[in-house]
Amino acid sequence: MNYLIILRQPVCAIDTYEIELNFLQKLAVLVNENSCEKVQAIFFTDRAVTISSDDVAVIPQHKAIQEKLIELKDKFQCELLVCGRAFKNAAISSEKLNSNFTLSGNFELSSMIATADRVIEF
Repeated sequence: MNYLIILRQPVCAIDTYEIELNFLQKLAVLVNENSCEKVQAIFFTDRAVTISSDDVAVIPQHKAIQEKLIELKDKFQCELLVCGRAFKNAAISSEKLNSNFTLSGNFELSSMIATADRVIEF
């Protein structure tokens, strides 16, 4: 089963991110135990794109969330994709994009939705 994770919540919603991260940790265990399970990508859109910026390091809780997401990227062996339009709308300079994240677009998102067995959105 292929999963696509879509995150929309801003990083300032720390309680929400804790719930999301707990769910994703449990999903990582499932994926590691079952070779039929795969996470295609974690896609950040709307206000969630701010977590992809190197500027989150100024707030320790936000940096910790970013680091947990990067760890999940390695566990899932997937990409952390950031909506280019939402990134631009958030007025974040492309030089501030953390190297573990990749700018992406609606075409990639549409393709992944079409091929995913399950789309999970927070």
